[in-house]
Amino acid sequence: MPKFSVLAVLLGAACTMPDPPAPTQGTFDWTSFRSAEVGFELEVPDDYRADVESGGHAVLFRAERGVPVKVYWTTEAASGDRGLWFDEDPVGPAMLAGREGQLYEYLHCDGLFCSRMKSYVIPFRDRLLALEFRSNGDLHEVNRHILESFRIRDTIRG
Repeated sequence: MPKFSVLAVLLGAACTMPDPPAPTQGTFDWTSFRSAEVGFELEVPDDYRADVESGGHAVLFRAERGVPVKVYWTTEAASGDRGLWFDEDPVGPAMLAGREGQLYEYLHCDGLFCSRMKSYVIPFRDRLLALEFRSNGDLHEVNRHILESFRIRDTIRG
């Protein structure tokens, strides 16, 4: 293996960000976030701050240490340089809001820092809708709740 390849692998491993710590159940309340622009709703811990970008087509839920949850409604052409899953092969089928889609696991890099992502992606209104988690493995209890709470407008009552 060339020296450059070994160095790249070592740097990549050293710069991979750990998963943000899961909030401890009982230390927060659940709050609903609803996107009128795209037509989805989900529950997140009340200390997650929603940053809405791209006219509502991207929502990044920020916590004390990073961005553990993201929602994208996009196309490959519109994704630009966000480093999403488009160049990856799905690892298997997935369900999101009761709809069949694909699960992607990939490495997302911002400069020198990289995070492992788990993306649940479904076709929705001529685009792709994705719920993404920073996760190096199985989803922890809080992220599973977020995934299970995700609803699309035509499945939301009220």
